Amino acid sequence: MAIDPDVQDQLEGVYARLRDLESAPGSGGPVGAAAVEVGDRYVTEDGDDTKDGLSWATAKASPQAAYDDLVENFNDQGHNIMKGRRHIGTVHLGPHSTFYDVGEGLNLDKGAVAGFRGVQASKGQDPYGWMSRLGTTSPTARWLVGMTTGPTNGYGFKFRNLSFYADLDVAASLESMIRGYGASLVTVDDCYADVDNGPFDGFFIKCAGAVENSWWDVTANRVNSMGLIQTVQPTTNNQNRWNVEKNQVFCGNPNLRGQIDIYNVFDSSFIGNNLEGDMTAIYAEKCGSNSFINNSGESSTIEHPAIVMPGGWWNIIIGGRWQTPTSGVFLDRTGGGSPVTVINPQATMTTRTDGAKNRIIDPKGTVTLLGGFGGVTGNPL
Repeated sequence: MAIDPDVQDQLEGVYARLRDLESAPGSGGPVGAAAVEVGDRYVTEDGDDTKDGLSWATAKASPQAAYDDLVENFNDQGHNIMKGRRHIGTVHLGPHSTFYDVGEGLNLDKGAVAGFRGVQASKGQDPYGWMSRLGTTSPTARWLVGMTTGPTNGYGFKFRNLSFYADLDVAASLESMIRGYGASLVTVDDCYADVDNGPFDGFFIKCAGAVENSWWDVTANRVNSMGLIQTVQPTTNNQNRWNVEKNQVFCGNPNLRGQIDIYNVFDSSFIGNNLEGDMTAIYAEKCGSNSFINNSGESSTIEHPAIVMPGGWWNIIIGGRWQTPTSGVFLDRTGGGSPVTVINPQATMTTRTDGAKNRIIDPKGTVTLLGGFGGVTGNPL
């Protein structure tokens, strides 16, 4: 059967592209063949920033040099990164016996969106030798990765299979591992974060207020000795539609309000996170239309409830086992707002100030209602 001429033309174009790719450096093709700019740059521990970074054999030495080279290549092709918010490629990070030193922080232009991918980040403590690790030796660095420059909102950064590390005796000014300032549709998954010489009064991810940081997907990360997420108080409700799922967090720092500390976050889901430590797990202030589903953890003190929710609108809490002796969930209506629904909580609950606005369905522990119910104790249904 004859092939349609239009299909034949498309196939010939595909075959030509494959031949070009096979001739690129590091592909096993002919030596000296023309390189094809495919939007990938490679970084290794023994790399060289003067090389092209187009293969593991010609890798660069630093993530910043690899990213900057992608930006330069994109500009050379005549594209306008600041207006286009274009995805310029992916930086692949090889393993490192210590870490890639990012100095004052890996500086990412929000107009030039890229992915950063490492080898599989171990979720255990040791060894670090097979991790694609980012760290710093700068005493003034405030973050390891910063999406902070440029006038536009950056859409689509990705961080996968990376390890983030800091020695707090050295990086004394560190606030977070990842800093978002006007960055949306960001993916952070299968990463690992830890510090030495803590405690670390900071977060894995910190997003600034007064600008939009929405549509984040934070999944299956392991975080030790720091909070998972902090959204700093903004002037408008514009840090919305987050998906935070299956993260493991181990932090008992009383200097933090919560392992997840969110303000004015709406329409988001927090599902199946393990938040363990002697401090509040989730502090959601003036947040609304969020779902907190089957989050769990353990605390040995009675001082820190699992979930604190002052103010807020139409949140729902479903399930979740909190092995805290008292005050597993604390709903405080003093900030105003509308009803909160709690279904099947696996811990003691306390609602404060106008508890009549809250619905508690099928509780598995004791429910104490103060304020609207005049101090009545028991199941309100």
